[in-house]
Amino acid sequence: MSDAKTFLATLAAILVVSASVAAAPPGAAAQSDTVPPLDPAHCSDGTYVEEPAFNPNLVGDCVALVAIRNHFMNEPANASLDYDTPWTGTIVYDRVESLDLAGFKLSGTIPAQIANLDKLWSLDLSYNQLTGRIPAELGRLDGLTKLDLGNNQLSGPIPTTLGDMDELVELDLSENLLTGSIPPHLGYLDELQELYLYDNNLSGPIPSQLGNMKSLENISLSYNKLTGQIP
Repeated sequence: MSDAKTFLATLAAILVVSASVAAAPPGAAAQSDTVPPLDPAHCSDGTYVEEPAFNPNLVGDCVALVAIRNHFMNEPANASLDYDTPWTGTIVYDRVESLDLAGFKLSGTIPAQIANLDKLWSLDLSYNQLTGRIPAELGRLDGLTKLDLGNNQLSGPIPTTLGDMDELVELDLSENLLTGSIPPHLGYLDELQELYLYDNNLSGPIPSQLGNMKSLENISLSYNKLTGQIP
């Protein structure tokens, strides 16, 4: 736990330094609106992670978090956000286990590097302004129990790889711009209790495979363009 606290405390300190460097003095030439990137090499040289040789997994998580932070803060539309925004909802024990960035007004795409946080059990990026496709790489997070990407502007199809997340209990992709059909592969989510796909542009039939989810308690597919019979 001490290593985890040191990890986040050091990152917070680095972010404060980054903020002060980014602020130009009066009369200085105009600078880029984007936030200076953090250096992922500092995850393994002792700058961000204490005793990195003895904490290789935390070093890997650190590299992923730095990539996530740089991805978001390199987006000009995010320049006005707090510098510590991408760390605020991070929960670390021996590893990074939860990332909650709901409602931070984040713009841009979802960074695929999130999939490198392989001990993540909860990911909440809801109520932002995220665009683009849902990365298929998220399907590698086979220990995830909650995935909430609702209330964004995500487009494209639902990746079939989300059906590989065997431990998933809650899946919320509602209120986006998703298109295509509902992947039958989601029927393999035996632990899923809540499935929210409403208010998208999904089309085609409702897969009969959804009836295989024996743990399902709540499902909402409304406000789409679904056709055919209810299985």
